[in-house]
Amino acid sequence: MITSITEEQFNMLLGFKYHIWTYYHENDASFDAMRWAEMLDKAGINWFVQNTVAILMETRANGFSSLAGLLKAKGIEVRNDRCA
Repeated sequence: MITSITEEQFNMLLGFKYHIWTYYHENDASFDAMRWAEMLDKAGINWFVQNTVAILMETRANGFSSLAGLLKAKGIEVRNDRCA
């Protein structure tokens, strides 16, 4: 099963990726999990996608990899909703 997200959702997940990665690997105590969960929920990003990004960032090297590529490997694709 392939899950898809919009470009807008993807851009929000890029911010989440950065913040959760710094929380895990730079001991950033300012990470506010509740705030991020609320923002991602409001943007319509399902829990599977949110949790996938969080789990991927547990691996330090993934922070230096393309989020789009990491998500695609997990069956999550970014939709291009722009009209051609």
